[in-house]
Amino acid sequence: MSYSASLPIRCSRAVAIVICCLRLCLILPIATRAFAAAADADSVSRESADGYVLHQHVNDYIVTGDDGYAVRRSLDSLGPVALDGKRYDGYTRWNVHWEYATSSDASGSCMLVSSSVALDVEITLPQWQHSADVPDALQRRWSIYLDALRTHENGHVQNGEQEATAIVDLMRSIGLQSDCDLLDQKLQDLGQRILQHYKDNDIEYDQHTEHGRTQGAVFP
Repeated sequence: MSYSASLPIRCSRAVAIVICCLRLCLILPIATRAFAAAADADSVSRESADGYVLHQHVNDYIVTGDDGYAVRRSLDSLGPVALDGKRYDGYTRWNVHWEYATSSDASGSCMLVSSSVALDVEITLPQWQHSADVPDALQRRWSIYLDALRTHENGHVQNGEQEATAIVDLMRSIGLQSDCDLLDQKLQDLGQRILQHYKDNDIEYDQHTEHGRTQGAVFP
């Protein structure tokens, strides 16, 4: 997780452009482990009613096995490696990017004249390839598990959406400042606080759900 902001680019007519990125990369422990070569599933880009642009991409990765324990071994050996060196079943990464332009008057007072916020989300989920004679009961168990895994991942996505909304609100409410350096610093400081808040929310969410276990993300 990191926060970064470029130095303001000072342009003619006392306009500054700043590009910032609030990044939270989450390798989400879903109680057990997982990853493999991913195959694209779907992507969506849309403008949110809350004022940011969402870019979301979902990957599937292949696991195999004709009984529950064989599938679990496949998950354990092919899962994504987190920063702690462990493998997990689900992977979600979201980044909030924002940029803005400022303008100062003759007195040096500074205000935002435009801004934009984008949320990039990437989710990776397992796809089970099995033989035709796998018992129906096991297939049902997999479906329940996968639905629970999606539910857990979506909880983290919602956290990213809330952060993007908070950044939009920050841009709309920052108001006139005595100079552009102060405006830049306030936006960076407040943006960092927002990032920390939603990072803490994600940690608490995983603690509360036991990384998805209480939501049913357990297989077999």
